[in-house]
Amino acid sequence: MIQEMKGTMHMIYTNYKISLLTFWAILIGIVILSVGSTYLLQSSMTELTLSAPMYFYTPIVAGMVVTGVIPFMIKLGVTRFPIFLSLGIFLFVTSILNAIVIQLIQAILKMFFDMNGRALVLSNGSSEFTINHIADLLPNSTFATEMIVDISITMLLSMVVFFISLIFYRYGKLIGFSFMGIIGVLFVLDMSNEGAVFQLLEYIVLHFEFNYFYYMFGLSIIVYLVSYIFMHRMTIKK
Repeated sequence: MIQEMKGTMHMIYTNYKISLLTFWAILIGIVILSVGSTYLLQSSMTELTLSAPMYFYTPIVAGMVVTGVIPFMIKLGVTRFPIFLSLGIFLFVTSILNAIVIQLIQAILKMFFDMNGRALVLSNGSSEFTINHIADLLPNSTFATEMIVDISITMLLSMVVFFISLIFYRYGKLIGFSFMGIIGVLFVLDMSNEGAVFQLLEYIVLHFEFNYFYYMFGLSIIVYLVSYIFMHRMTIKK
């Protein structure tokens, strides 16, 4: 099983190494362009959450693996459980690496930016470029806090996308969209009637604290484990 996991992780790494490097390059490019616009443009007001692109990239990779790497590895004779474990490890490591890169970029920018509360601010006359983080909403925000927040959000979104992608792959678009439609309708009904989900979200907003991100990470593990039910019975489409 160890050899199968090594082969699977190598396959995933080979397929998405370039896209990961491209993601980091684009992220750094966005920062450079924003800094440039602050100096070159009059009355330029830019606000950026560096972690936001990370919340989209890793889930997209999780979805793409379902239709790309997993079927290919199964055709090669690799059993599903090693593939399942390899994917979980890859997404977790990728989330950590992205969170580290975000922190490195912010550490470099702190040398040139001023601090406005917890946000990084670069001012040039009437132009201003602000970099913030979701963790700024917490009473105490540190390097470790921001890392855990980024990893927890990324992992939950990645596992949800992985789960939904498995449903689409196994049952087709009709069942997949029907499933998402039912979830959407139930969510809207709950919001409109101030049901359990509405009350939970309201409580989280009113009592926003760091512990919620531990729960979020725990929920991502639960979604990940449940998704194996669908992956275990996954058949390869010709």
